[in-house]
Amino acid sequence: MLLRYPPVSLLHLRVYLPRVAWVALSYFLLGKLSYTLLPATNSLLESLFLPEGFGLALALLLGSWVGAGVFAGHFALTWSNDFPWTHAALTGACNALVLLVGAQLLRRCQFRRELATARDYLLLVLVTALVLQPLSRVLGWWLLSMDTGEGFQWLRLNEAMELGAVEKSACEVLVVSAILAFVDVFRTNGRPRFWLYLALAAAALGIALQRLLFDQQAVHLHALQVISLLYLLVMLTTAVFELAGAVLSCLAMLAMLQWAAQTNHGAFFQLVGFQDGEYYFNVFLAGIVFSAGLLGALLREKSANEAKLAELAHQDYLTGISNRRYFCDLATRELARVKRGNASVALLWIDIDHFKQINDQHGHAVGDDVLVFFAGVLQRETREADVVARIGGEEFAAMALDVRELDALAERFRSALQHALAARPGIVPFTVSIGATLFRVDDADIDVAFHRADVALYQAKQGGRNRAVCAP
Repeated sequence: MLLRYPPVSLLHLRVYLPRVAWVALSYFLLGKLSYTLLPATNSLLESLFLPEGFGLALALLLGSWVGAGVFAGHFALTWSNDFPWTHAALTGACNALVLLVGAQLLRRCQFRRELATARDYLLLVLVTALVLQPLSRVLGWWLLSMDTGEGFQWLRLNEAMELGAVEKSACEVLVVSAILAFVDVFRTNGRPRFWLYLALAAAALGIALQRLLFDQQAVHLHALQVISLLYLLVMLTTAVFELAGAVLSCLAMLAMLQWAAQTNHGAFFQLVGFQDGEYYFNVFLAGIVFSAGLLGALLREKSANEAKLAELAHQDYLTGISNRRYFCDLATRELARVKRGNASVALLWIDIDHFKQINDQHGHAVGDDVLVFFAGVLQRETREADVVARIGGEEFAAMALDVRELDALAERFRSALQHALAARPGIVPFTVSIGATLFRVDDADIDVAFHRADVALYQAKQGGRNRAVCAP
């Protein structure tokens, strides 16, 4: 028995070790970048929110094994800053613990990593600000007390829990939401035009921020004017590109502000030069990040709901194919093309034979399975340019373009059903009757063609069912 386990363990190590190493290296490099942009003090209460947000996002996307990479990355980062290895191990373990607690709590709250709704974004904000940041700072206070040997002090604990952590929560939320939003957009939006417009918007935003924060002519602006303009720029990008625009504009804003702080240049020092100016400015920035993210999530949810409603407006709720209304709209357009003399369009009216008996003998659930199955057969037997629809009940319709032999097309649908049923013995056997016709130049409207196809369908049923009849 014992000999069976080592190969499995080795396989797991072979799969996960490269992934853990990649996460650890990425965490380490992001930590170094954070130190470079905003050098941390020797206080252990300081946290590296850029890599922590990265780690939390990966844990939500990939799973809890990311915690091992976070531990290794933070251990290497702390050790490289001349801390003892025991202290590096403890801080790495604490950061991994905070990450795993956050990921597990968000999953328990049914958080969706696609950030599909405003609720998901608010969950991320609340868990980060009310759970992860306090937990991280309390653990930091604990490590500091162990390192200094000072023991328990309420004053130090109060410092760890100060409200100034709100801007640090904003940074972590921004990093997490940026990664999750762009991963989801990359998966679902393959249009090059969207990415081109987003890149152009980022370039325009960068130029505007450069003029606002670095141009000497902007030095005379009041701090509130600069903050208002920053807020306006972020909101404009959010309004156009929703959550992706919100996180992109906020990242660009923070990057330009860091650049201004590092280069001692421009209007930046007008904002932070007065007493407690940097603290209040950070609070303003946190407000911009949170409000832009929430607005972006709301707009994204609104767009998703509108797209779903538009889909439902022309889609049959059971089978997923087109409904009668959408089919009639398309038929009207195709009849207009026929009248212009540059199209040949076939119309097929299809009815499932004895469908009421199927429902009575086997139940409505089986009847629904029959409808869904037949809709799939129709979809497989039509080209991308053709249209199939459920007209109502057990009635279906198909519209095929550039048809040369109408009777052969109708017979193909009927025989395709029999072959599909032979391959799926679990489906109750059934047959269909088909009435077929072509749109004509002299048809006054689509109802004329529909009536002609319906008459042909009636003749097929009268002739014994399980057959196709073409209108003369």
